[in-house]
Amino acid sequence: MAICTLGVWTACAAGLGSSAAADRANVSGPGRPDTTIIDVTTSVEGVYGDPDGPPGSVFGASGTAARTGTGKEFGAFGFACTVLPPVQSTSVRQCNQTFHTPRGQITLQGLISEQDVFHEVVTGGGGIYTGAQGCAAFERLGHGDDAPFRVVIHLVKDSDLKRALPIEWACPLEF
Repeated sequence: MAICTLGVWTACAAGLGSSAAADRANVSGPGRPDTTIIDVTTSVEGVYGDPDGPPGSVFGASGTAARTGTGKEFGAFGFACTVLPPVQSTSVRQCNQTFHTPRGQITLQGLISEQDVFHEVVTGGGGIYTGAQGCAAFERLGHGDDAPFRVVIHLVKDSDLKRALPIEWACPLEF
């Protein structure tokens, strides 16, 4: 299923796609939306700031993304996070991220308290991803500020947005 033929998307997990062959169709069943899953792994090339700094501190990174499993180039990414005051003794960060591919961009954001496995909401996009919405799943694949992440994005066909998504439908937790 080629992403470029599916029109405007709403997303429900994390990623961007320049290789439609690597995307997996996933018809979720009655009452659940049709999704396409994009699975990428990041490679950090530059970092700044301190993720463990006091509230108000800013940190981030940028680099490239490749298709998980094949290594085929996917595009670039960048993120910036602001450290917030702790909530119930747990550190919290507000993060914004963008994936940039030759076919468009997808933007994400979220409140993150766990830095090894977390989810963000897809808040928009450009190019073939214009109107994207949904969520993304992230998993750290190593240690340190420059560790790669696996990012899985579930894109929902815009025709499924003409009806409300069932309350049981949420960002898949598994990779």
